[in-house]
Amino acid sequence: ILEYDNLIDSSQIDSETWVKMATSIEENYDKYDAFVILHGTDTMAYTASVLSFLLKNLSKTVIITGSQVPLLEMRNDATNNLLGSLTIAGHFIIPEVGVYFNNTLFRGNRCIKSDNLSLNAFESPNYPPLVEAGIGFKVNWNNVLNPSLEKLRVFKNLDGDIAVIRCTPLMKGETVRNSLREPTKGAILITFGMGNFPTNRQDLMEALSEATDRGVVIVNISE
Repeated sequence: ILEYDNLIDSSQIDSETWVKMATSIEENYDKYDAFVILHGTDTMAYTASVLSFLLKNLSKTVIITGSQVPLLEMRNDATNNLLGSLTIAGHFIIPEVGVYFNNTLFRGNRCIKSDNLSLNAFESPNYPPLVEAGIGFKVNWNNVLNPSLEKLRVFKNLDGDIAVIRCTPLMKGETVRNSLREPTKGAILITFGMGNFPTNRQDLMEALSEATDRGVVIVNISE
């Protein structure tokens, strides 16, 4: 068991903590068969997604879990989530970063926190579960990545100069332009439906064009 000296609320997490987590796994990778990380729920999906990209060539299970109700409460979901995570980590090789919550293991970079008041707090809208727990554990092997035969590689440089821009019908070009000003190096554009953008809006198109001309990388995703 490894416990960090300075414990924080998950809403306070930053890139330095993510690199610290990845480094801890790297330093202990040859000592253990799997890893379980206890984490607050507010940014659990963010951490799972980031670690999935920081930890390249995984051949071991990495599970992130937590609870809606703290372990110290008589009625809680922490015990079930922790025991489920330990059981999966100890019995199956799921060589990727996952989030285990309410009897389900999700791919880490495909899940979101969708409910603040329910014990069923996480879901994966566009990818099926990796493991479903009932009386037994059903592993959906067709959805699980294959173990890497290459040596683990850990990336430790994260650039935070990224803008996230959600499109709305009222959005103005100057608003987008301000979001894309230096030192912004990249932007995630959350557009309508399946990824539709109002290309008839000259002010918006000019703002995007100016940014890409400066070398800003813009990725368009659906809402």
